[in-house]
Formats: sequence, structure tokens, C-alpha cells
Amino acid sequence: GAVTVLATLWVSPGWSTERTTLVLATGLTDVDAPDGFEAKAEEAAMEVLRLSPAAALAAVDDGSITDVFAVLGLLAADRHGAFA
Repeated sequence: GAVTVLATLWVSPGWSTERTTLVLATGLTDVDAPDGFEAKAEEAAMEVLRLSPAAALAAVDDGSITDVFAVLGLLAADRHGAFA
């Protein structure tokens, strides 16, 4: 696989020095959770939802995806030609 940096963002400019880097990872393979793994806290309620790039971008446009990092990551990946 490969990892491409799409953007680095200041989370709260003027307030903190925290930054987040958005990356595009390609060539990944699904694997099962290791034996004994137990999702806890917010992970316990998370669901993996796989969308095509077109469906994910449509969900950004219609407001179904609203998480700022998900929105920016999808738009940046599209701009970088990842979905072509």
C-alpha cells in the first residue's frame, strides 16, 4: 500500500498548536480483529460503513456526512484525483 499526505490542518488556530494530518491510504487489506479484542467506549457503538467514492461525496453534498475531518478528507482526496 501507499500513504499520501493530503493536507495538514490546525485544529484550533490561535487557541492551540494541535494539528491533524489527512492522509490517503491505498492498497489496504481487510483483516479481522485480533483474538481477545473488545471495542470499548465510543468504539463499541461504531459501525463500519463502506461507500463508493461517488456515494461518499454525495453524502457530503447532502449533509449526511458532517464530521469536519471526514468532509475535508473526502474533498481533498477527490481534488487529488484519488477517485478518478
